Amino acid sequence: MAVRRISSFDGARTADELLGLSTPKLAEIVLQHLKSYEGTNTVMQNDMVNRRYFIGMVEGSNMGLGVSSTKPEYGAQQPAVNEALDEAWNWLVNQNMLLRVLDQPAEWYKITRAGDSCLRRLAG
Repeated sequence: MAVRRISSFDGARTADELLGLSTPKLAEIVLQHLKSYEGTNTVMQNDMVNRRYFIGMVEGSNMGLGVSSTKPEYGAQQPAVNEALDEAWNWLVNQNMLLRVLDQPAEWYKITRAGDSCLRRLAG
């Protein structure tokens, strides 16, 4: 599976569309987006996803992850988008779809069985 930009998902093509989504709907997009990093050794490494790397990729700062884009995906509205994405990430944690890996010093998370179930439903 190739990495999918957040803006490639229906309902998130523009900042206004994304900001108009409910948190649960945006969380589904975030989960699908995170899964698309599988095997890239960037946002997802050793079956764990990194919150800072995820935001860095969307805002174009990529933090040395070897990705060429340095342009914010949503331009001037990127700060508001980042806040919405953080809310969606927290929703995934609160719904037990992402689980913090406590033995890691940085913010690494695993997609849980509930998250995998949601991904299967969305792919369905």
